[in-house]
Amino acid sequence: FYSSQISPFRFNINFHQSATLGSRRARICCIILASHGNTMRSDNYTLYGIHEASDRYLLMGYFSLISLSSLIEDSLILVGSLHYNAIKQNKVLVVFIQYLAVANFVMNFTSIMPGLASLAADGWFFGDIFCYFNYIAYTTGSQAINILTASLALTKLLTVQYPLRAPSFTKRSAHWATLGIWLYSSIFPLAAFLKDKQGVYFSYLYYICSYSCTLGNVWTPLGHATYSIAVGLSIFIGTSVTIVSSILLLIKAKGKDRRIKLQGLSMVLATVAFHILFSAPIGLAFVVSFFADKDDKDFSTTHFTYLKKCTDAAIGGMANFFIYTLTLSSFREFLKAAGRRMIAAVKKKDEDGARSGARMVRTRKQLQTTKMT
Repeated sequence: FYSSQISPFRFNINFHQSATLGSRRARICCIILASHGNTMRSDNYTLYGIHEASDRYLLMGYFSLISLSSLIEDSLILVGSLHYNAIKQNKVLVVFIQYLAVANFVMNFTSIMPGLASLAADGWFFGDIFCYFNYIAYTTGSQAINILTASLALTKLLTVQYPLRAPSFTKRSAHWATLGIWLYSSIFPLAAFLKDKQGVYFSYLYYICSYSCTLGNVWTPLGHATYSIAVGLSIFIGTSVTIVSSILLLIKAKGKDRRIKLQGLSMVLATVAFHILFSAPIGLAFVVSFFADKDDKDFSTTHFTYLKKCTDAAIGGMANFFIYTLTLSSFREFLKAAGRRMIAAVKKKDEDGARSGARMVRTRKQLQTTKMT
């Protein structure tokens, strides 16, 4: 049945399950994949997949917690900054903070949630079109977060360096700059996809869709090298701007008035520090992967998959919310007010329920008295 009717390349997402288990459930799974038009190729499951169910369950629980926390926290950041002026900073900084929350939403819906579903199914089952979208959106969101963090640090440096010109930085210009950042971030994945969409594949290293220039016959060695250098250079420039701006901020603040810190310096530096802290292990893993044995399953699973997925989830889902809570008094006041409103609403509901129950009891007693009379 497997050798004659199902191509191992066409349905290699769950073909390993069929070959090893030989169960009716695995055969049905392959048939369901075929009925949904899921022809997405994948890399080597034997080398890169997570074979232990307990490991997958552990990551699934972790991702579920991170995904839910990210949704709640980023929603609070957006609602607080848009409607309650919870982040009392320079208006341009607030715009960048809002779009960082939006980028975290994108990462949650295109990285954490699909990764959670893929871990549960031990493969990709959303179909080809969503795999293409998953790769483009996830790559765009990652690049946007890198550039928005650099923009946050650079804008704070400019407001400290030129305080009299800071009011001339308008929200409209910040929105246009952010639109440019998102468009620029989408150039690389869209260019690769339009060049050769056959390069998109499901990766068991990340349990989401990725891209390789070597899968098809479209990319020449020179084009592959040029594209890789352009992507790496873009990431390097964004990270360098972030680091240099942060160092200059520290130097500028050293001999300045302490009010600079109250204006959000600690918030910006903490955001940058956490971004670099969580991104550095990923970059180190990429560098080490060039020199390590790719056929070593212990390396590919333990040092690459777990490291990347956990750090991506942590930085995208939780870091910024706690940074704003610790460094911005206005955001803490917003959270306290929101908590008080929630407690008051719960108490009011309980009181209304108690009054309604008391009315029902009195009504029953009156009916009983009427019947007895």
